[in-house]
This record gives sequence, C-alpha cells and structure tokens, in this order.
Amino acid sequence: MNESPGEHAPSTCADETSFSGHLVLRPVEAGDRERLVGLLNQPGMRRRDFLPGVDEVHPVDWSTRRRSFSATLDDRLIGAVELIRDEDDPSTWELSLALDCPSGVGGRCVSAALYYAFEHLAARDVWFWVPRDTVAIKRIAARFGFTRSHGLAHPIGPAADVYEVTRGRWTDHHHEAEAHYLVEPMELRGARERWRGVASGFQAASRA
Repeated sequence: MNESPGEHAPSTCADETSFSGHLVLRPVEAGDRERLVGLLNQPGMRRRDFLPGVDEVHPVDWSTRRRSFSATLDDRLIGAVELIRDEDDPSTWELSLALDCPSGVGGRCVSAALYYAFEHLAARDVWFWVPRDTVAIKRIAARFGFTRSHGLAHPIGPAADVYEVTRGRWTDHHHEAEAHYLVEPMELRGARERWRGVASGFQAASRA
C-alpha cells in the first residue's frame, strides 16, 4: 500500500484496533487538490525516497487510469487512497494508501478500495508493495486474500514485498474481512454513486 515509514508509519493506520469516526472516501475534487497534495508531500508521507532531493510524488487525479479518493475522518482530511490502472494490463490495478490517521482506519479504507476495484472497475487483480517489516499491513492483506508475489529491490530504501489478490481470492475472503473491519460504518462515493460500508458489506445509498 506504499506507505512510507517515519512520522506517519503504516502501523499508525493499519493497526487492527477498532476506531470510531465518520470515515468517507470520495473522488478528489478541485477544491481539495492543493490541500491534499500539500499533506502528501510532507516528509513522513512521501511514498519513498530515490536519491537525496528526489522523491516519488503523489499525483492525484480522477481519470480512466487513476482513481484518487480523498479520505476524511470526521471531516478532517487524512490522506489519499488510490487505484492506479496498469498501462499494459487494464484489468490490473495498483492500490496505494497514504494516510495520517488513528489506528483502525487502514482496514476500512482497504475494504472500500477493493470493493470499488472489483465491483466497479472490473479488476481482475489488485496489487501493492509494502516495506518488508510492516507487519500490520500484511495482516490486513492476509484477511483479504492477498499473497506475496515477489520481493522489490530499492537502491537506498528498505526492502519491500509485492502482494497480489485475484478476483477469485477476494470473493472468497472479503465477506469475513469486511465483517471484521466495518463494524464501524463508513461511506464510499464514486463519480455518481454512493455506498455505505457495514459489517455485512457495501450497500447502495441514495445521494443526499
């Protein structure tokens, strides 16, 4: 899920402890783009450093290739959840989380992102990379049926692993995972749709 270590460590948001709060994922809008990019460019939120002064940036967009969701918790912007289509295989999407939030929120965000990818983007599989020592995120991944694909070399950063989940494995695992992570409901919005995520899964909701 591509979160970087440091001030905003992945375990901060990936811990399995339940957290009560109104969580909303919605398509990034022009009005919050500047604020979101500013948050994601903070040193602890950078995806990874390549060389001194050269970092991987966080482009945010709502397009056929990139679906960037703004994540808010009790109306506070906490980061972004993204699905990025593979240029060579349109049925494969990369999942990326960059969150500055209390424990328990990461699993809820992953629940929503995978639901959207498989049910509304016709994804065949979804993958992410994560630093090798990030245990909490790997626990979330296992609940949704992700399996390790391969290691990822990095010239100056920590060793990382790539995890993948197919539609079939997600189908076999997501009901139990959602029952675990969505005890506290959340809201997921698309370009025109809206869903309420609860322990029994995601249900269509009318627009306000």
